Amino acid sequence: MKKEVYEETLRLIDSRISYLLREVQIATSKPIIIRTPLQPPLIVDSPAVIRNLNSERLGGLTIDQVLAKISTAAGVSSLGEYEDPTTLIGNVKLKEGVNVTITRDDVNNALVVAAQGASGAPSTLTYVTKDDESSQLPNSIRHQNLSGAFLHDPKAHKASHETGGADAIASLAAGVITSGILAVARGGLGKALSPTWTDDYILVYKTATDNFVMETKPTGGEGAVGWENVVCYPWAGTVVLDEDPDLTYTSEVSESAGSYVEVAWFDFDMPTGTIKSIFAHLVWAMRVTGSGTGFVKWQIASGSHASPGTWVDITDEVSTELTSYGDKSRSGVVHKITGITTTTPFTVRCLVKKGTATSAEAKVKSNTYLRVTFKVT
Repeated sequence: MKKEVYEETLRLIDSRISYLLREVQIATSKPIIIRTPLQPPLIVDSPAVIRNLNSERLGGLTIDQVLAKISTAAGVSSLGEYEDPTTLIGNVKLKEGVNVTITRDDVNNALVVAAQGASGAPSTLTYVTKDDESSQLPNSIRHQNLSGAFLHDPKAHKASHETGGADAIASLAAGVITSGILAVARGGLGKALSPTWTDDYILVYKTATDNFVMETKPTGGEGAVGWENVVCYPWAGTVVLDEDPDLTYTSEVSESAGSYVEVAWFDFDMPTGTIKSIFAHLVWAMRVTGSGTGFVKWQIASGSHASPGTWVDITDEVSTELTSYGDKSRSGVVHKITGITTTTPFTVRCLVKKGTATSAEAKVKSNTYLRVTFKVT
């Protein structure tokens, strides 16, 4: 017999015997003193007492009969840890844990084990099964391991993301758009993408049909092959980025003899090649000292500043009579000027001289730039 059962039985028997002894004492008017509690082994030499104990505590059955009924009865026959096939042997204790409570149900002679849900679960959390999913869950939620009638309808796609939607193009990544353009272009020519495809064809936009098509790469002449575009700000980058570059100038140069002197120069020292076009945006500030005029002009030459070819004017002579600095500028196509160099490398410079004034001063502004299209030969 387990220790807990034995101790409970002993307690009940001890209580019952004490009660019977008190009855005897009352009936006989003789005192009965129990000096020590019952100790094992317990021997009761009275069939009547045994029958009464069996009747009251065991339903008229012997201990062996009760144990036999327990071993053959239907219901729970063993206890074990969850998902562990091993059956627990010996004393088994049930202990409350996090969000788990154990309540005695004396009426039904039972223990009620209740789980209150995961830690932090909201009080309004709805627990659903696959049988009531459609009525409890929003359309945006989908569960695994469900099929057939238990699958909810998918949420409708946003209309603007469908073909023709208002933001269909805006929502696409640049890579997706480029891939689509290339796919259409290849399909239009019936060309299959291959490792040598980009060596044989180029993507060309056609104004007449408003689409991109693939064309055989030109082999020479005025085609696009080999031409490079360079935009250069020769006198920019002389200040930190938080200052306004439009307020930056080269050092002032003054001329008082009436002959042009250099204000600033820059070498475009790209590889030897053929120039297709040059666009220049030239900005400078100038003034005079004393009453009269002063002049500024720009020139270009092949080669380098250290070893130039023939210098050719690319602007007119710009004059001023102002005694305080004022910005001047010239912009336009340079390669159309007669006598201009047609090859790279080349060099440009800004010149200043006095006219009728005592002296003339000039300095180049940092937003001056040249855009050159050329092909290395």
